[in-house]
Amino acid sequence: MTAGISDVSREGGNVTFSTLLFTPKPEDNGKKLVCKSANPVLPKATIEDERTLKVHFAPIVNISLSPSSQSGIREGSDVYLECSIWANPWIFEIAWQFEDRPITADMPAGIIISNQTLIIQNVKKDHRGRYRCHAANIVGHGYSRRLHLLVQFAPVCKFREPKTYGISVTETVNATCEVEADPLEVSYRWSLDSPLGTLVLSNWSSAPQRGSLSYSPLTGSGYGTLLCWGRNSLGTQKEPCLIHIVLAGKANIIFGTYFPLRVLVE
Repeated sequence: MTAGISDVSREGGNVTFSTLLFTPKPEDNGKKLVCKSANPVLPKATIEDERTLKVHFAPIVNISLSPSSQSGIREGSDVYLECSIWANPWIFEIAWQFEDRPITADMPAGIIISNQTLIIQNVKKDHRGRYRCHAANIVGHGYSRRLHLLVQFAPVCKFREPKTYGISVTETVNATCEVEADPLEVSYRWSLDSPLGTLVLSNWSSAPQRGSLSYSPLTGSGYGTLLCWGRNSLGTQKEPCLIHIVLAGKANIIFGTYFPLRVLVE
């Protein structure tokens, strides 16, 4: 090491002071700093002194998925997030955040904090998002990067409330079945519930993220509720999305014992 060193000779050259200006880094903690002196006239007569560096620094924090959680995470599995910390002196606090909001342990909800590990049991799609960990010691605070957790799940309705369309007998409604899913490769199934029973309109057609259905009642028997389900590689939607088709305005409606309707699946 030569940078940051200045030498000053005093007392007629018999005494030399050497000063080192050195800014240690965290990785210098525990290393030895050695000062060695030698006389050019007496090269074998050297003396030296050393000090072990004790470098104090704020926590350096990193977040990662445990190896068992690094392959595709499916809904219902357990997820382990690891918070690795490098600090001197050691930390007195560690905390977790989800979307910048504090996370607290909640055993009934499957949220467990154990030392430097966050465990999410029976993970759900609502657990998707950005996580980070935080640590503090007497020097300061350290935050990890944000880790975006992805969870694969079978399709579910994007909107909880059923849609309602009011149309006349001869009108056509373009009904859409919007679902959330991961993976996004989804196929769709449509059926109609009416006073005459249930009729399958379409059986597992494919479309990116949503299925579309052009539908005309034609008679009073064609009114009722459209139901749609999504299916991807993780499974079939448990609860269908509902679309109510009701009569709009006044008209003379013929109620028959069959389904005279017009359907176009896109």
